[in-house]
Amino acid sequence: MSDQKIFPGPSSPWWWQTTALIRNSYGLLDKCINKYGTPFSMKINPQTQFVFFDSPEAARDIFTANYKDVFAGPISKPLEPLLGSKSLLLIDHDEHLRMRRFMTPPFTGNVVRDYGEIIRDITVVNTGSWKKNSRVVIQDTMQTISLEVILHAIFGLKEGKRFEKYKQLLVSYLSIFNGKNALFLYIPKLRKKFFRPWAKYLGVVKEVNELIYEDIKSRRKNPQQHDIFSRLLAICDDDGNGISDLELRDQLLTLLLAGHETTAASLSWSLYWIHKTPQVLRNLCDELQPFKNDFNIDNIVKLPFLDAVCRETLRLYPIVPAIGRLLQQPLTIMGHTLPEKTAAILSIYLTHRNPDLYSDPQLFFPQRFIEKQYNSYEFVPFGGGARRCLGMHFALYEMKIVIAQIISNFQLQLANDKTVIAVRRGVTFFPSGKVPMIVK
Repeated sequence: MSDQKIFPGPSSPWWWQTTALIRNSYGLLDKCINKYGTPFSMKINPQTQFVFFDSPEAARDIFTANYKDVFAGPISKPLEPLLGSKSLLLIDHDEHLRMRRFMTPPFTGNVVRDYGEIIRDITVVNTGSWKKNSRVVIQDTMQTISLEVILHAIFGLKEGKRFEKYKQLLVSYLSIFNGKNALFLYIPKLRKKFFRPWAKYLGVVKEVNELIYEDIKSRRKNPQQHDIFSRLLAICDDDGNGISDLELRDQLLTLLLAGHETTAASLSWSLYWIHKTPQVLRNLCDELQPFKNDFNIDNIVKLPFLDAVCRETLRLYPIVPAIGRLLQQPLTIMGHTLPEKTAAILSIYLTHRNPDLYSDPQLFFPQRFIEKQYNSYEFVPFGGGARRCLGMHFALYEMKIVIAQIISNFQLQLANDKTVIAVRRGVTFFPSGKVPMIVK
């Protein structure tokens, strides 16, 4: 493709735009839309022009395009070192359809509900040391809770040496590409052993592989357990073929990383905004009051204001700021025909802050989700179409149980009034300062 921009956008070199996007994704997106409007163009790698959109109409055109004409794998390529080349997020065409059929059954509603008591118990254990006047760091606790939940859900692990080994390795694995080290994901030429972050990655990924492949070998011999791992092993396609060791390794890592960090970030943001907004806290306490002595999970997860709080959190701070497709054929989006090999990007962050969709979009106002039902092109924290996140229901279910358990049992107060901004941790964004609170 010619270097001629399809739409207005930054004129700086591609590597500068990539660095700026890694350093401050939300800030750069805000600057671009304020200066250029939408659509706008960016160069995030030397070969591809990225065109950003921020509307439900664009979401509809992207999500409903033929899966053979729009590939997500090339856009997610930076995640390959973390997830593996066979991750559901990196494959396309019929290969993606086949793998999605394998991955869907463990995330149906009935299966997800099996984990309700587990999520609550893990939350109780990890908040058990919270005492009156003690200082707690919300992000640290949420990361521990979400990691233990996902280890239990995927591997059936609750305690013991293997449980602790997975916890230790995954924390190390995820921390490698924090902050500016995310450049190693987006600029492959930096992946050299003499750079300390990449050398650390090579060492940790070797340990991770050894651990997972040991489990795969063991499970194939004794497939009696009932966790997600075992469910994946038991599934076959129409020809009787199951999932290969490599495919299984990559899907397990995808579930571990996507199901851990993303939920921890969303929970951290939720608890920050709940306690930053007194009326929201009062409304939530009132709604949860009848369940103080009877924590009925089936009824709690149906509470409208609790649901609205979770959705408003995901609106303001979506798990990832954008999703995209590399066009294999020209595609018309909102009346604009984009040429082949263009990256069509739906900015979830900008769509969720589009004032034509959401009044006072900077305001944390859960009530908007009670007053209006937003459709699947207006509210898109989990993507959409054939690639909508399989863990969507699990994530919302976990968020509701953890928040309800904490709000029902603790009176918390933010430890300071410092301005909180979104900071990168790998591919997700957490609140700066980790949200310290005082138990009142």
